[in-house]
Amino acid sequence: MEEVADRVKFIQGSASKLPFADGEFDIVISCLTFREVRDERDKARLLNEALRVLKNGGEFVFMDFFMTSINLVIWRI
Repeated sequence: MEEVADRVKFIQGSASKLPFADGEFDIVISCLTFREVRDERDKARLLNEALRVLKNGGEFVFMDFFMTSINLVIWRI
């Protein structure tokens, strides 16, 4: 952490209401988050928020467990 402490900031928030502006990021990564959300409406909010903060032309990397395998999906928006 010491090598990147001046370039990294941790922010706590809800995945269904991210504390960032629309189109703020070039890439959004969701790694094993989706499976922890039980309510289907919250899952939809999570995906909508990830896409909301993604810049046009950005990439959304989504990795999670479905059934018994790990799936990786990369969307270019």
